[in-house]
Amino acid sequence: TTRLVFQAIRRARPLRLYVVSDGARSEHFGESEVVDSVRRYIETNIDWPCTLYKKYSDVNAGCMASVTAGISWFFENEELGIILEDDCLPSQSFFLFCDELLKKYINDTRIGQISGYNYIANTYNIKESYLYATSGSIWGWATWGRVARGFNPMDSYLVSKEAISKIQEFGATSDEIKHIVKSINTVITGDVDTWDYSWSAYMRINKYLTIIPCKNMIRNIGFGPNATHTKISNSYSIPSCDEIEFPLIHPLHVTANHAYKTVLINEIKKISGHKKCMQRIKYKIKQIVSKILTTMQKAISWQMSNSI
Repeated sequence: TTRLVFQAIRRARPLRLYVVSDGARSEHFGESEVVDSVRRYIETNIDWPCTLYKKYSDVNAGCMASVTAGISWFFENEELGIILEDDCLPSQSFFLFCDELLKKYINDTRIGQISGYNYIANTYNIKESYLYATSGSIWGWATWGRVARGFNPMDSYLVSKEAISKIQEFGATSDEIKHIVKSINTVITGDVDTWDYSWSAYMRINKYLTIIPCKNMIRNIGFGPNATHTKISNSYSIPSCDEIEFPLIHPLHVTANHAYKTVLINEIKKISGHKKCMQRIKYKIKQIVSKILTTMQKAISWQMSNSI
C-alpha cells in the first residue's frame, strides 16, 4: 500500500516530504526486512526536486505514539501541510484542493482540518466544491500548526464533564457522545492503540469545523488481514476515488452543514444494522453447526456402544 500512496505523492511532486516510519514489531517474523525495504524504496525513488526529512524508529512505538509523534515533529518545522497514512490513496486533485484551502484558511480559527474523504459524495450533492461539518475523516487530510500543536491523545480532559459539555454544544448527539467517551477511554487505558478518537473529540471541544469535499478523493486500500485496525473490508472502503473540478466554488457562509450530518448518520446506521444482522446470522449458523456436531457425536457413540 505504501508504494501506491508514494506513487501518488510522486506525481504531485511536493518540494518537501516528511516520512515517519515506525519500527518493526518484534513478534512479527520478517517485518524488519519489510520496513527496511519500504524505507529504501522511498529514499531511492524521489526523482524530482524535493527535500526529504526522515523520522525513523528502531523500535515499534505503536500506532498512537508513532503517528502523534510524527505529527508533532512535522509541525515543529511547518505551519501547514497534508498528512497521508500508508493506506490512504489520494486522487491528484486532492493535493491541489488541500494546497488552495490550506492557504485560504490559514488564519481562520473556525476551521480545524481539511478532509479528502467523503463517504456520501455520491448520495449527497452540493453546488459548491466543499462544505463545512462538525466532524470529518482523517483518511487523507490536512491541517495547520495552530491546530495540531495543542493535541494530546492521552489527555484525560477529553472525557471530562467540561469537555463533554463543549462537545454537546457543538452539536454532538447523545449516541455520539457515548461513543466518543467509550472510545477515548479505551485509548487512555491502553486497550486500543489509536489516536483518531482523541483527535475527533479535540476538534469538537475546540469547535473546529472540518472541510468536506463534494467529491471523494481518498480510497482506503489498507483493509485486509495484515492491517492494524481495518482487518475486514466494509462499505467505508468502497467509494470511488474521484477528481474535483477547478476553479473551486467556495461556500458563501462558514457554517456547519447539518443536512450532510443527518444523511451521513443515517448511512452509518444502515451499515451498523447490516453488520449486526450478519453477526446474528453467523451466531445462528454456529449454533446450528454445534447442534449437528453434538447430534453426530451422540449417534457415533450410540453405534459404537451397540457394536461392542
